[in-house]
Amino acid sequence: REDIPVPAISPDQVLVRVHAAAINPVDYKKPTIPFASKLLAPDDSVVGIDVSGIIVDKGRQVSNFAIGDEVFGFSKGSLAELAACDASRVAQKPAELSHVDAASMPTAALTSYQALRDNGLKAGDRLLVLGASGGCGLAGVAIGKALG
Repeated sequence: REDIPVPAISPDQVLVRVHAAAINPVDYKKPTIPFASKLLAPDDSVVGIDVSGIIVDKGRQVSNFAIGDEVFGFSKGSLAELAACDASRVAQKPAELSHVDAASMPTAALTSYQALRDNGLKAGDRLLVLGASGGCGLAGVAIGKALG
C-alpha cells in the first residue's frame, strides 16, 4: 500500500526509517488467528515485528537515543518505510552487523533465550538443539554456548 501515513510516535517512542525487516510466522499467520489481528495490528495497519534502521524522530521522553542512531529490535509495523518503536524495545545496532542481519535476530533470539532461561539452563549443562538450522535454533546454539 502506498497510502499509509507516517506513524505518530508517543513521548517514549522512536520513529525508525526501516532498512530491513524480518518476516516471522506470526506475520503471515496473523490474518487466520482469531482475535490476533486486532491485538497485533488493531487498526489494520502494517504487520511486522523485527526491524533494523535509523532513527529519524524521537519522543520527548527518549534520552538514550539520538536522531541518526542505527537501531534494531521490535516494532508493530516493521514491514513499512517507517516504523514507530517503543524506545525500550530497541537497541543500538552493533556496527559489525548489517541491517539485514540485525533485523533477523530479535524474535528468534528472544524466543530462544526465553526457552533456555525459563527451562533452567545454567553453566555446565549440556544442550541439544534439534533443528538448529532456523533462526530460533541457531540463536539457541549461540546463546547456550554464551551461557556456558
